[in-house]
Amino acid sequence: MAPQGRAETQLSNASAEIDALQNVPANWNPSWRESTNRPKAAERAALNSQTRLTTLDAQRAGKTPPALYHWDDQSPYARIPKQLVKQLSLDAIINPSDKKLEPLPKYLLQMSEAESDQVESAIQHLLSSIYDAQDKKTALSRA
Repeated sequence: MAPQGRAETQLSNASAEIDALQNVPANWNPSWRESTNRPKAAERAALNSQTRLTTLDAQRAGKTPPALYHWDDQSPYARIPKQLVKQLSLDAIINPSDKKLEPLPKYLLQMSEAESDQVESAIQHLLSSIYDAQDKKTALSRA
């Protein structure tokens, strides 16, 4: 075969390969590593799911302690036990004579001075509204 004929054949073959590659789907990756990693990734995902399911089953059955709960100190809310809320009375929170927060709720809720001032202001406003409503009701009942 003449050199020019061989070059034409190689060019024709290269053109055919380029045409074939252009028809390959865009998401096809010829990497053999990816094709061998897919089953491994699927196996890991299945193993992780199985481990998680086993852990949840053990927790439900009471065989493992639940995860330790951690409260975010940056949260605008305070977390207190529901039993404590049921036992609280207004007199345990607010001093009736000066309408200020008692020291114990400030300590339990870990309030800063600014936070306790806001709470005291809100409670004083609430109590003022309640007293006004009671006075109006009393005045209406006398009339």
